[in-house]
Amino acid sequence: MNDLSVLHGMTLFVEVARAGNFSRASAILGVPGATLSRRIAAIERRFGVRLFDRTTRRVELIDARPRYFERCGDLVVKARLAQEALHDAAAGPTGHLRVSMPVDIGVHLVSPLLPEFTRRHTGISFELDLSPSHRNLVGEHADVAIRIGAVKGDQLIVRRIGTVEMLLVAATTYLER
Repeated sequence: MNDLSVLHGMTLFVEVARAGNFSRASAILGVPGATLSRRIAAIERRFGVRLFDRTTRRVELIDARPRYFERCGDLVVKARLAQEALHDAAAGPTGHLRVSMPVDIGVHLVSPLLPEFTRRHTGISFELDLSPSHRNLVGEHADVAIRIGAVKGDQLIVRRIGTVEMLLVAATTYLER
């Protein structure tokens, strides 16, 4: 039996102990009763101890096993909480996002998108730093920065997200002068 099957076995053990019999634990876990019984027997063989006193109607922890049950129960609860956290993380982004960008981009391009963004991503709060200066993004703890032109800094991951066309315009009267 490898370490992962031992962890799985602990989960099975905890459910049998809580349910008080193999049939109920089988229904809760969605595992056939015979499989459940074999897995518990494998744990008992591996450690050389009996975990339960079994009758046809009832399963009871042997006197010395409640301590094992408590420790396994704690592990099972922590494992379930870890799985739920992973599931929640996969369900949608959460956290606080710090974004740095020039004022014009923030006002004209990003701010019109913010109401829809906040509606779609309720788990994200954000802070906008609208500044024309190119600050030290690592030192300022910015998560994302939008910049125009070349970006300096070897600690940064840079992606082009668009281009800006530069035009030089003037009034015809100005050009005639």
